[in-house]
Amino acid sequence: MQVNILGDTFFYKNPEELNDILNKINQLTKRKKLIVSHYIIDGTEIFKPLEEFFLEEGFEKTKDVTVVAYTEREYIIHIMKEASDYLDRAIPALSSLNTSLFHNEGNNKWIHFQEFIEGMQWLVSVIHLYKKSDLWDDNCNEYLLILNNLQDQLKSLLISLEKQDITLLTDIIDYEIIPVLHSLKKQLQITLINSKYIEQ
Repeated sequence: MQVNILGDTFFYKNPEELNDILNKINQLTKRKKLIVSHYIIDGTEIFKPLEEFFLEEGFEKTKDVTVVAYTEREYIIHIMKEASDYLDRAIPALSSLNTSLFHNEGNNKWIHFQEFIEGMQWLVSVIHLYKKSDLWDDNCNEYLLILNNLQDQLKSLLISLEKQDITLLTDIIDYEIIPVLHSLKKQLQITLINSKYIEQ
């Protein structure tokens, strides 16, 4: 198996060399002050830890691993672009899910609801990541309002779920969470434009 790290290629044969691979990745990325974003493994983007991938898929089956790493600024902007793209898909899907919940339609609605909760938690983590970065400044306070609002609404959502109050749950999604997500999408677009990641 060949492992490509920041332009250098290393070759490994045995599963026992996994720690050597991880140490080499850590050593080279830290030296250049880079953050590992994900891996391209045999042509497929993989976002889970490398050791977890090998545990599930097997070391011997893997032929090519490329480490994708960014500077802190590049990484934050990349994640925020991912969040913006996610919202493009998630907002329409959430409206559809809400209709299914309200009318008690569809066999997979609660699976999709769990995916929605996980997606919201990921968005919260993206804002926290941005807040800890050097890109954060006094002009980012709108994100704090969105973050606090989103966290409050998620708590209300879980309370309504515990009470099995589907009407309240769907009202929170329709009138509280979806508007917050639109606000977050707008703020992400402003940040990406200001970072010159996308053109206005």
